[in-house]
Amino acid sequence: MNWTIYMVCLSLVSGTCALTCTQRDLCSCTMDDGSGDVDVSTLGKQDGTAMFQDMASVDGQIYSLNLCYPFNELTCANAAACQILSDGSASYQIGDATNVGFEVDTLNQVHIKYTNIDQGSGLTRTTDVTLVCNPTADPPLVSADGETAPGSVTYLFTANSKCACPGGCGGGPPPPDPTTTKGPGPNPGPQPSTGGSSGGISIGTILVIVALSLGFSYMVGGILFMKMVRQAQGTEVVPNVSFWGSLPGLVKDGFVFTIGKCKRGGYSKV
Repeated sequence: MNWTIYMVCLSLVSGTCALTCTQRDLCSCTMDDGSGDVDVSTLGKQDGTAMFQDMASVDGQIYSLNLCYPFNELTCANAAACQILSDGSASYQIGDATNVGFEVDTLNQVHIKYTNIDQGSGLTRTTDVTLVCNPTADPPLVSADGETAPGSVTYLFTANSKCACPGGCGGGPPPPDPTTTKGPGPNPGPQPSTGGSSGGISIGTILVIVALSLGFSYMVGGILFMKMVRQAQGTEVVPNVSFWGSLPGLVKDGFVFTIGKCKRGGYSKV
């Protein structure tokens, strides 16, 4: 029984460690906890225009964003993200569609990061898109949060979508028909994997279910045995009552040990 309790506690505290999402292609990554793939191939258009175009931001500028596939707008070419000054006097490519990476923050939210090196100034601009898992957000809700600080050349976006959930989406939209597409010519860009998303119950979840089932059976059977066979009364009907009294201290020690291990790993980056 002590081993069962240990497995339950270990499964609960293990969630404090940050996950990683291993990149599969330009559109998706695989969560290392077995929960599935995060695939954003449906959050971008393939006709050379941005799916999320000309969004106003709190910093007063205008932004366009297209995940997975490149788009063209003003001076931004083959871009993932483009900044347009509010007066329309200039535009800046703040993310190249082919320079992409996936990271997971300490809240286990997946981030897609695009970078672009400005050939004129040499500045490296970075677009950071936070993916917020929201199974009911269909169509997705995307906002431009703007530059983190003046001159930081780091730009934030937030995407609430079911595609931010592991296994929530898979496969991109069909390529546009060149006979009906208007504006810039078709620009299919990188093709995502067609293998779909992996899902299912993770090993950790199975362990928790088994441990809780064994614990429930043990507790109910033990109480019936102590009360009906040994004629126990009050708190004595609880099997191994002395162990349960020491359990809070054991759980505290487990949390301290696990959190100490996690702090050594820090922020997970792919």
